[in-house]
Amino acid sequence: MRQAGQASWQMSIDEPQNLVLGLFIRDVAALSSAHSWLPPAAPAVPGVAGGGGSPAAARQWDAWWDHALAVDPHAPWPEVTTSWWGPPDFDSLDAAPHLQALVRRHFAAAVRWSQDRKREHIATVTDPGRGVPETRLVADLEGACGRRVQPFNLRAHRRRQGAMSRSRRVPLGKA
Repeated sequence: MRQAGQASWQMSIDEPQNLVLGLFIRDVAALSSAHSWLPPAAPAVPGVAGGGGSPAAARQWDAWWDHALAVDPHAPWPEVTTSWWGPPDFDSLDAAPHLQALVRRHFAAAVRWSQDRKREHIATVTDPGRGVPETRLVADLEGACGRRVQPFNLRAHRRRQGAMSRSRRVPLGKA
């Protein structure tokens, strides 16, 4: 347990909206990603009849994802989603026209879905009755070890990417 005035532990978890939006686009369009290690978004994204997912769009999504993970891992993500995706024209995806068409079609729904996930997360971590999973994890470790943990600082990223400026184009190549 963290106590004021004493060395203790701290954990933070980062889940950038930009990647959450990307997962929504992948799932709503039923894209067959080569990244089979990526699980479906949770909760499940409602599928759309004729979601528009072509093999070309899937290859372009995979290239976009790879690029997102390759950007500097220590750079902060922009708070404004538009600096990554570039609505309303999504010109950052000009080199990936099949993906760009999907993003244009589903972006508003993706933003709503990602905002719902953020609200759920905030409700979870601020509900005093539920307890934060990270706190329970440390308490369980302390119980198993029979002592308090040493002070530490852990920053977990649910991604390995960083920020991209609005003007930067994603080098995806055409499929």
